[in-house]
Amino acid sequence: MKAEFPRRLFLAFGALLGGGSLYLLGRGLLTFFSAPGSPDPPSRFPVADPAELSRLKDPWKYHQGVWLIRDSRGWYALLGRCTHLGCRPALDPSSGLLVCPCHGSRFDLQGRVVKGPAERPLPRLELARGSDRKIWVDTGKETGASFRLPL
Repeated sequence: MKAEFPRRLFLAFGALLGGGSLYLLGRGLLTFFSAPGSPDPPSRFPVADPAELSRLKDPWKYHQGVWLIRDSRGWYALLGRCTHLGCRPALDPSSGLLVCPCHGSRFDLQGRVVKGPAERPLPRLELARGSDRKIWVDTGKETGASFRLPL
């Protein structure tokens, strides 16, 4: 006598296997697309101590994505993110320009575009003295080109 695998049992087994596979695939995709990345940094944070800034030989300092730059009227902050595609410009001391390593955009120390492909200047950020006497930057607040924090 030949053992038979009933057709209904075969279809039920196939449905369970297919449904389980779809569930696992869907759950994996959902986890992949909703998994938290690195948390956004706070928009307001301390970038320097005034005493530290007064000891700097160079008129600039990079800290947590922000360029602090000194001129004859005081300090101002530029967001260290290229306005073309968001790469981090680095300072080229020989030319005195912020140079984006991704596509070659160049910015002067005022944040103005010297060479594209970027078309917009680097955003100037608000600087303020905190109650802890440190210099704080707010990446969520832009200022005009005339803003300086005197030290």
